[in-house]
This record gives sequence, C-alpha cells and structure tokens, in this order.
Amino acid sequence: VDQEDINERLLKFYQDPTLQNIISEVGKQYAMMDDIKEEMASAFAFLHEELPEFEIPKIYTQIGALGQSIIIGDNNIGICLDKYLGADYSVYKKYYTPSQTRAMTRENIVPDCLLFYLISLYPLDNFETSPQKVRDAHIGKVMYVANKALGKSFFDTPDVHRFAEFHKKHPDYTLRKILEQ
Repeated sequence: VDQEDINERLLKFYQDPTLQNIISEVGKQYAMMDDIKEEMASAFAFLHEELPEFEIPKIYTQIGALGQSIIIGDNNIGICLDKYLGADYSVYKKYYTPSQTRAMTRENIVPDCLLFYLISLYPLDNFETSPQKVRDAHIGKVMYVANKALGKSFFDTPDVHRFAEFHKKHPDYTLRKILEQ
C-alpha cells in the first residue's frame, strides 16, 4: 500500500478480463447459497453435538483470484467461490488438469470446509516428517468424521473405510476419541 503506483496496479489487476469473467461467473452461480448454508448448518450442528467443545466458525465468502479454495484461521472459514465454478468452467482449463477440476464444484464446498476446519482443530503432530502412511491415516479419520457430519459418504478412500469399519466394531469410541487418537 505504500508504493507510489499502487492505485494503477490495483486498477490493472481488477480490470483483467479473466478476473472480470470469474467475478461475473461467481455472481451468477452463487447469487443463491441457501443449499450450502443449510448443509453447513446441519454438519456443524452435528459436530457441536458430538464434540461439545467444538466452536462453530464464522463463515465468509470471497473471490481469491484462483489462489486458494478454503482459508482457515481464528475460528473463521473463508470460501473462495472462484475455486468452485464447476469442473467444466472454461477458465480452469487454462490453469488446471481435469483431475484437479473434478473437485472444483459447488458440491465440494461444504465437505472441503469441514475437512480443512477439522484438520485445523485436530492437526497431526509432525505432519511434515511423519511417514506417508501415518499422514494418510490421519486424513482418513478426519474424512470419516466429515462424512459422519455430512450424513453421507462423500470422501471415499481406503483409510476412510478402515475407520468406518473400526467405528462399527467399536461404537463406544466417540468421534472425539477417533480424532484425538
């Protein structure tokens, strides 16, 4: 903000045709978000009931110029709607592979929010130096809890199945115990 040419740089940035296309598309696709609000409220109510210390975060939306999908911090979740414009959104073809764009849909917003928020609350100690198998198991258990909160099997990995089987055999294990173990 201290730079002399900041106004010109910001003007140029916001007049970029690609960004204007993204802003327009976000406005069209997300003019109504009641479905997302309801799914989010239901999932967070479930988590609050299962994990009494669970704080329901404040949620906001923004356009992140394709930089981020979900931003977590200080009991807030920021949803960058420009990363959820649909697998076939034309601008994505320039920057992402088809395997990446498959998850860039409206249906992924609530699961992504739950996953990243739960990971922020229940991080794996020494994540970077832990073996891949340990990291996968940790993410799998968080995905399993997210599935429970969603009331559906959204995340589908071998580790998620393993935790589902474990929980079926050990119903006395609370979701909190699963997340903390």
